[in-house]
Amino acid sequence: MVLLHGLGATWRVWQPILGELERHHDVLALTLPGHKGAPPWPGGQAVTAARLADVIESELDREGLGSVHAVGNSLGGWLALELARRGRALSVVAIAPIGLLTHVEIDRLVARLRAERAVASRIRRIARLLARSRIGRRLLFSSTVHRPADLSPEEARQWLDAYLGCTGFDAVLEGLRDSEPDPLPPRLACPVCVIWPEDDRLTPARPFAERFQTALPHAAHVRLTAAGHIPMSDAPRQMAAIILGHTGGTGD
Repeated sequence: MVLLHGLGATWRVWQPILGELERHHDVLALTLPGHKGAPPWPGGQAVTAARLADVIESELDREGLGSVHAVGNSLGGWLALELARRGRALSVVAIAPIGLLTHVEIDRLVARLRAERAVASRIRRIARLLARSRIGRRLLFSSTVHRPADLSPEEARQWLDAYLGCTGFDAVLEGLRDSEPDPLPPRLACPVCVIWPEDDRLTPARPFAERFQTALPHAAHVRLTAAGHIPMSDAPRQMAAIILGHTGGTGD
């Protein structure tokens, strides 16, 4: 199983469910290039979903892996679907996947993400202090999780450091804005499950969940209550159960 995080995150967003997944699968939790702890993105190349998928395929090849259970959140969800399109997925679980956005929606999302990161960068020292308190975590992470105050101070610090240390942040946003994702085929060659948190403030279930349901009518579509855009922390037991139920819980 390969786990793919979203923009500005690292493999650590999977920690709340990683142990349970590892009980049933050999798990490869990747950190994408240009993100904290991973190599920088090569200069002069636009960061597109297709090129990120190329990097993931190369990593799978290095690990001697053919097809894998692909689980991704946000940008990682779209990349998991891209692996399925390329025939490298045994199954896909896409959690609030970025994709199928109109040009207007992309422009709004890019503007919002840039503004939020600019503010976080300007108040970097204060943000580190805020991450220590429940009220501060609510202020910092309310757009990504349903119960930000319940994040541990250590988890909040790791998320903040990853977000501010993502050197490829702007390049990925440029690639998202300038590239046109290929339409998804209505039926991919592997089982697909799309999970949409009902309290997603970044890419709300309406209209995005409905849009994916139309684009992938043969996929399983799950609405997750009391969870935000990164639901692994909000609902770890439920998330692990849904993922393992979809993959069959085998040791692939």
